[in-house]
Amino acid sequence: MRFNVYYGAEPRITNADRHDFDRGNYECALVMRDRKDNPVIVSRSKDPDFPVWKVECGFSCFAFLSKAEAMAFCEKRYKREKGGSA
Repeated sequence: MRFNVYYGAEPRITNADRHDFDRGNYECALVMRDRKDNPVIVSRSKDPDFPVWKVECGFSCFAFLSKAEAMAFCEKRYKREKGGSA
């Protein structure tokens, strides 16, 4: 196990940092928080032939065909992070 040591306050990921989670063919659209205050990433595919929305929380990944489906899933389980918009 690897431990992280922070001198001062632990860094907090906000919607302003969402572009740090862009990777491959996915663009991060929104950062949310779960009940344990861990980040939840909502991303969309850049590929027009494969328009998928992805929700990543920890090691879990959920795929949805529309933004409305992804947001309905997230609204029940996660809270929005302040700042930014989707």
